[in-house]
Amino acid sequence: MKVNPLFNGTRFHIVHFLGNSEGGFFLKGLVMLKEIISEDILENGYLVGGTIRDILSSRTPSDIDLAFCKKNHKKVIEVLNNKEITFFPLDVKRGVYQLQLGQDTNSTMVEITLLVDDDIKKDLAKRDFTINAMAVFLKDFFSEGLSDNIIIDPFNGLSALKEKQIIPVSDIIFKKDPIRVLRGFRFQVDGFILSDHFYSLLQKSRIDFSQVSKERIFQEIEGVISKEKDIEKILEFFYKLNDEGVCYKLPIFEDGFNSDFYKIQRSSKEINKLITSKPFKEYFSDISNKDLIMALVFLSTLNLNLHTLKQVYPVSSKFLNFMKQFYRGFHSTHKELTKKELYALELVTIRDEKLLKYFLLGNFVGRIVVGKTSFIQGLRRDLAIFEELTRLYANIKKEYSGDKIMRKVNKSSGPWLKEVLRKVHYYALIREEQEIRKIIDSI
Repeated sequence: MKVNPLFNGTRFHIVHFLGNSEGGFFLKGLVMLKEIISEDILENGYLVGGTIRDILSSRTPSDIDLAFCKKNHKKVIEVLNNKEITFFPLDVKRGVYQLQLGQDTNSTMVEITLLVDDDIKKDLAKRDFTINAMAVFLKDFFSEGLSDNIIIDPFNGLSALKEKQIIPVSDIIFKKDPIRVLRGFRFQVDGFILSDHFYSLLQKSRIDFSQVSKERIFQEIEGVISKEKDIEKILEFFYKLNDEGVCYKLPIFEDGFNSDFYKIQRSSKEINKLITSKPFKEYFSDISNKDLIMALVFLSTLNLNLHTLKQVYPVSSKFLNFMKQFYRGFHSTHKELTKKELYALELVTIRDEKLLKYFLLGNFVGRIVVGKTSFIQGLRRDLAIFEELTRLYANIKKEYSGDKIMRKVNKSSGPWLKEVLRKVHYYALIREEQEIRKIIDSI
């Protein structure tokens, strides 16, 4: 049986298919690799792991995973060096390298690995789950397509894939790499079933993330959030990790989740509407869906400390700035102020329109979560208030500048001025002229 009709055994059809969106960058990547490495060397390698799983699942692989024997692996690396093609070592000891073909969104990532003991079956035995422990010889792939009879499948991965079962390849997979626990739950959120063997192994194994780099843990968490567009599924992933006691072993998540987590879960449909809406994309174009969802996950953890977060995971300064204001806005829904008063107070305090936008977004999401606002109309109203305040603020800073106030009260600059300006600007924004006069008269 031919699994995928796009490969019918002729090079013509592979090349012809390149213009079809189903083939995508995967096929383009294979053709580019032929040109770079040479067909003779490439055909003596194997397509392995997730690439095979995705093709068999009728998904276009986002990456190309290749494995070579020692002799051909050496040739591949020599060719890349000689042609001055940029590639990156991921694990030199194991012979794992990564190569990017193309640019940005028009790119394909290629992972090149060295076969364990030059034996494909031994190599597959070192992998995590049976659905990822399949391979095909590239020469057969180019000539025959992906038919059942050429799939190297020593652990019945094809059967597990058809039944959507996540079955460990061996009893030592979690000991070798605890990150595989997280990957298992990622598959579950994607509709797979964790087998009895998986759960049995999870209970028997002493999962220890202390020997895993924080970068790898963060990469896995980031991967869940980046690849899954539905926040409900992302939260389900963390819920299941928490429920199985895995979260308590992860940095930042060791204390579990606070009550906000479950409130956000209940509001996930409304938040999904928000992040796919036109106003969100227009006004918050510098905030990715990933950053927003990651902020929601982190603020749901007990005893969150942003300083600790920065020390533990490789988060960017931009994300931390966003997270700080988003967090403050999210937790300001209880304040007995009108939205205009609240946003005006924040604007004169942080004095930065971009940071105020982050605060506004956090406050809006917080009000969604506690049921204080409807989605689209509420956001448009908030943004109208934001635009009015920022427009007014530019004029108010000129009208009530530090120089003008110092001349008015006949007093030189000092620590007093900053607080006076903050109060005067605030009352000017909410149009309380009487309060402004009181402040200036009291100086």
